[in-house]
Amino acid sequence: QNSEAGLQAIEAVAQDAPKTSAGAQAAFQVGKLRVARQEYSRAIQLLSGLVQHHPQDANVPEALYLLGAAYELTTNTAKALDFYQRTWDQYPQTSFAVEALSRMVVLNARAGQLKPALELADKLAARSADSPALAAAQLALADALFRQQRPAEAAARYQAVLAGKSGEHAAEAQYGLGACYLAQGQPEKAAAAFREGLAKYPKSPNAAMTRYQLAVSLSRLGDKAGAVKELEELLAADPKGELSDEALLDLGTAYADLKQTPKALAALER
Repeated sequence: QNSEAGLQAIEAVAQDAPKTSAGAQAAFQVGKLRVARQEYSRAIQLLSGLVQHHPQDANVPEALYLLGAAYELTTNTAKALDFYQRTWDQYPQTSFAVEALSRMVVLNARAGQLKPALELADKLAARSADSPALAAAQLALADALFRQQRPAEAAARYQAVLAGKSGEHAAEAQYGLGACYLAQGQPEKAAAAFREGLAKYPKSPNAAMTRYQLAVSLSRLGDKAGAVKELEELLAADPKGELSDEALLDLGTAYADLKQTPKALAALER
């Protein structure tokens, strides 16, 4: 599978005899592998040939989905949406249709197109309520709602992700929930959400930001000592991280509020 010469030999079957069953199998197998290898242009050529010459082939549902994925990964969103839509319209009972619908929600949400994203998410929830694909869609939708300053609606979507069976997106959803509470002026709920995030997902990519936002929440609650503890832990774990400047400034302010002037000055000097 890793031999380029071998792949080209199989590809030749798809190119030289595209209308044969052997050509169909070659187009699908090599096209799928080209997607996995991030060789999207070749994958699109091969899979498009399969769909064109063998519309009744058993692999067409997956081929349509893979074409959508290949176009998405080459940032051709219009083409991606078209192939995802075809997957959903033509083969709604397949697992590829569920994945395609999820990607349509994600792409529309990222583009700020909330009306179609919401409508598609409702279809996805009705079609496959327990699917990990639904969690990915809900997360993207929640992020989009939060960006459009609709934190209450975003919080409901983050909670839906957390209530689902897929844990893949749980850490992001937990952080998003805390951010929603903070945006709504509910620092106590925000602090609880951020604490839960740190307890459950201490190694997640957003753990540092979660700790920083916990410190912000505690500061807003008037718990300056608690904020100092979290900021010191954050800086001890990564003294030169992306959040270090903000953390040091907040630490200096918190120490000043606690009347610990030498420590406040030391933080600001750092």
